[in-house]
Amino acid sequence: MSIKSMTGYGRGETEMEWGKIVVELTSVNKKHFDFRFDCEHAPAYLEQQVLETAKKRITRGFLTCRVKLLLVSNKKADFFLIDNARAEMFASELRSLAKRLKLNDDLGVSSLITLPGVVRVEHNQFSDEQTWTFFVRALIPALDALETMRRTEGTQLAKDLSKRLKLLEKQALRLEKLAPQVIQRRSTQMKKRLATLGIDASINDEKLLKEIALFADRSDIAEEITRLKSHIRQFSEGLTSNNPIGRTMEFLAQELLREVNTIGSKAGDLRISKIAITCKTEIERIREQVMNIE
Repeated sequence: MSIKSMTGYGRGETEMEWGKIVVELTSVNKKHFDFRFDCEHAPAYLEQQVLETAKKRITRGFLTCRVKLLLVSNKKADFFLIDNARAEMFASELRSLAKRLKLNDDLGVSSLITLPGVVRVEHNQFSDEQTWTFFVRALIPALDALETMRRTEGTQLAKDLSKRLKLLEKQALRLEKLAPQVIQRRSTQMKKRLATLGIDASINDEKLLKEIALFADRSDIAEEITRLKSHIRQFSEGLTSNNPIGRTMEFLAQELLREVNTIGSKAGDLRISKIAITCKTEIERIREQVMNIE
């Protein structure tokens, strides 16, 4: 198993004697979970049940549920009431418009019943339990398809992130090799500056030697490198998680960037600055990808 993307699409349908119930689910990235239910004729309780069912499987992202009721033209469902006068008015006006604009007259029943007020649904023909039983036959396949797409895209995201993390690991190893040289170099620089001032840094002056050591220690990036490697390792482990990991990855990406910025500013070394810039470029790309992980 692997991480899931927040982007996906799923469709499910179930056939009844009177026609079809079609459920379409779309999800896009969002920091928290949000939900929109789009079904003109649905009873009020249905939206809440769909929301509760979806939240058991989706924790982040903006989820939209669109429901279509497709009637079979030669069947009559007792719980559907057609406003014939309104339907005739819409049909007449739309055909007049098509004629005036020289458009094809492709108006059909399936289009007509979607117009406002043409169809009313008498929900008391079925109990709430019966209605939910009909509906869930379309909802569950839609959720399954949505989750499959989110996992498929998540797998691709994981591959890309894994590649970028390996690049960061290589750069961290380079930093680790250069770190001791930076301390030695800063110490040497300090002694040269003292020499230009006529101060002999080689004498056994404990206070002076301590100041030189403190100056060099300010460029010590060993702790930052250790944390950088730890964050990379945690990030890599998260790529195989079965649980929602997006927020954790957002935090780790932020910490990666913070450590690299600190390394670049503390070291005062051109070679390390170049490595830090390379790392920051990869981390920014990682942050962009992480924004779409559940």
